[in-house]
Amino acid sequence: MDFTKYVSLLASRGLYFTRADCFEDQYEGAKGLKKNKEKWDTHFLEFFSNAIKNPPSDYKHEISDAEVESQANKLLIDLKHGGKMQKQRTFVSCWHESEHESEAMWRLYSSFLANAVAVRTTYERLYHSLERNPSIEIGRIQYIDLKNSYAGVNDAFWRKRKSFEHEREVRAVIQDFNCQDQGKLLAYDLALLEEVFVSPQAPSWFAELVNDVNAKYGVQISVSTSELIEESFF
Repeated sequence: MDFTKYVSLLASRGLYFTRADCFEDQYEGAKGLKKNKEKWDTHFLEFFSNAIKNPPSDYKHEISDAEVESQANKLLIDLKHGGKMQKQRTFVSCWHESEHESEAMWRLYSSFLANAVAVRTTYERLYHSLERNPSIEIGRIQYIDLKNSYAGVNDAFWRKRKSFEHEREVRAVIQDFNCQDQGKLLAYDLALLEEVFVSPQAPSWFAELVNDVNAKYGVQISVSTSELIEESFF
């Protein structure tokens, strides 16, 4: 992240969750490719029709084939509408999972590389720092080939296209039906922060600046230089 965002992270004591429809990836929360939607619709029309025709054994009703079709189509429309609405009530905090720094992540997630930092944490720290909130889900993204598969009704925010595999994303997700903002801050405990790394292109004095800011906000963690600048030999 940019250094200014790091300062905000410490000053606000809040972890920022972005609303899903504000991500650059327009496929965020998508179920599949538009060209495959007919198969999706056919499957769920059949599913809804069978559910309507076969209610629980203790529920007696008489319904015509035309009414079954009408109700099934209405449920399909509701499913589509619900998918779009869910993007506006889903908020996400994204992380990169790796034992090592990623040169690509430095470039992708900083607007000015010389002033960037990377924060390291663990699943356990993230989970506990958010007060083990049961409404927050934490997990890995699965990368799928949407040409040949779908994300699924309940998995849309846990699936992304294969072209994003380099992100190796772990995310925390929360639903909020009332928040109208483009993101929301959730309070976290400073135990979230295990270590902070400064950019491989940062000037020599930058690490000391990060240390000073940490001290100001009572953060006692190591500030390390990037492993990407270690010297080689030939």
